[in-house]
Amino acid sequence: MSQCTDTQTRRAKVVATTLLGWLLLASSAGTAVASATPSSSAPITVGPGQSTSRAVPLVSYPPGTVLNEGWQMNNNQSVLSPDDSNEFVLLRGLLEVWHHGNDHVWTAPQSSSGDYVTLQTDGNLVVYTSAKKAVWASTTEGQCSGSGYNCVLDVQNDGNVVIYRTNGSAVWATGTA
Repeated sequence: MSQCTDTQTRRAKVVATTLLGWLLLASSAGTAVASATPSSSAPITVGPGQSTSRAVPLVSYPPGTVLNEGWQMNNNQSVLSPDDSNEFVLLRGLLEVWHHGNDHVWTAPQSSSGDYVTLQTDGNLVVYTSAKKAVWASTTEGQCSGSGYNCVLDVQNDGNVVIYRTNGSAVWATGTA
């Protein structure tokens, strides 16, 4: 099997596992999935707190996969940008950004490896161990809920991973565009 095929197979499995996890998370929280169809012009919005029964104004973020507060990703899972060129991954316990499947461009400066990463409802992106010990955080707590806005995590086509307030202002980024 070629490396390209192995990478494509791995990405397909990761995407399927991640989407299934989001759908299970949304259904277990009694939450509707707002949009599950990726496109280059509209972000994917998935996560707790989204409901199709109330109107939620969507800000136009750069094209990317948009994840809501409460989103969680386990070790060895990833989220791809809509054009599949960039990957935000918790790989072997390290939170990383990869371009084009083979160019590693960013790693969170963690104190040790983690078991899952979550965008908390206070807007803080945190990597935790299975014992719920934080090993890295974006230190953006209070930047969202305390400001009267919610936050979203955007895995963008340009390679940057950004936490935005729902008013469109950025509060944190990997700086990997």
